[in-house]
Amino acid sequence: MYVCGIIDAMKSERVDICIVGGGASGLAAAITAARAGRSVAVLECDYEYGRSIKRTGDGRCNIANAHTQAGLYRNERFVEQAFRACSPERALAFLESCGLVLRQESEGRLYPQANKATSVVDALLLAAQRAGVRIELGCSVTSVLPYGDAWQVAYDRMQLPQTGKRVTARDLAAARAHAQAMQLQARSVVYCAGGNVPSSVLPATVQVRPSVPVLGPLATDTAPIAGLDKVRVKCALRSGDACEEGEVTFREYGVSGIAAFNLSRLVRPGDVIAIDFLPAWEADSAEAMLQRRFGVMEPCTAEEFCVGMLLPEVAHAVLRAAGLKGSSSMSQADVSPLARTLKAFPLVVKGLGDERLCQVHRGGVAVEAVRPETMEVAGQPGLYVCGEALDVDAPCGGYNLHWAWVSGIVAGEAASAR
Repeated sequence: MYVCGIIDAMKSERVDICIVGGGASGLAAAITAARAGRSVAVLECDYEYGRSIKRTGDGRCNIANAHTQAGLYRNERFVEQAFRACSPERALAFLESCGLVLRQESEGRLYPQANKATSVVDALLLAAQRAGVRIELGCSVTSVLPYGDAWQVAYDRMQLPQTGKRVTARDLAAARAHAQAMQLQARSVVYCAGGNVPSSVLPATVQVRPSVPVLGPLATDTAPIAGLDKVRVKCALRSGDACEEGEVTFREYGVSGIAAFNLSRLVRPGDVIAIDFLPAWEADSAEAMLQRRFGVMEPCTAEEFCVGMLLPEVAHAVLRAAGLKGSSSMSQADVSPLARTLKAFPLVVKGLGDERLCQVHRGGVAVEAVRPETMEVAGQPGLYVCGEALDVDAPCGGYNLHWAWVSGIVAGEAASAR
């Protein structure tokens, strides 16, 4: 593990650029600005380097996507303009310049060759160290305010155990209780401390939208899926014009898995999700396929008709929803209602199933208040916002981290040119 230099005696220090947040976008901005010759200080509230990165992709880090495009993102027009300042391809070149070797999996998902999120953090920290970036852990920023022709960043600094030692809850409580009030002056500030942006930290004139978790499991009515907890299926989820295909895991509260996560960005409580258990067939061809199947399987019970096509637990739920009894003889007249149910098994959305599993937050600084070509806040010269702190989000697949690299590079370049 490569550890960047710790900032000491910062109370009277002034640097060119202060980065608030040491996650993906913060490190991208810091490395970019430091490579341009600027003095850069990173204030990270966590007690561990790159912990948010280490949690991504089940510890493997789906670092980006080879097929990233603006149309996948919320606030598409803003993202499109940002991509003109730094294309997704240039962001990949930046990662390679940090020593990362990437490999592509299905659907364009990019992962580090080492297949470990820790390798991404190690590479970024080494690049930051070589560029001269200084990072301080345990720094909770309380305000970012104009200070003459510069900015003053106030924060509480916790005295944490040495790097490498396991930090306990007791350690953190003691550190917070004895936190030291500090301040730092910087010509420019890049704010990238995640999606939950406290309105009290930035100047009052900066438009901040409430933060809500998205990209997570969905809570639905549970009677139709009783007995399916932890059962996984490959299917499609449809709601209105939205359709997400992939793996779905049934839970006691509703549905999880990539398809459910992606749909969570688009649905609201009260919307109806239609589960398509036969996504490879259109409705007419699905019924025709089942009619041919009936010709092969008869005589059989409804339960036997589903053997080899559906898992037993799923078959039970589908037959129940279609109004068929598993032990009753399957008739040709039963094929149509079964086909309809297999193509549109309905569930009513109640909300998010488990907010702790959500991958990003929606909200933060409104994109209308930010110049996409620089990430600078309008009317606040020298204040930049990037990453999840902006009201931008995308589906699963590496797109949100890709946005972090792009927006961090744009902010770092603009801040260093000021």
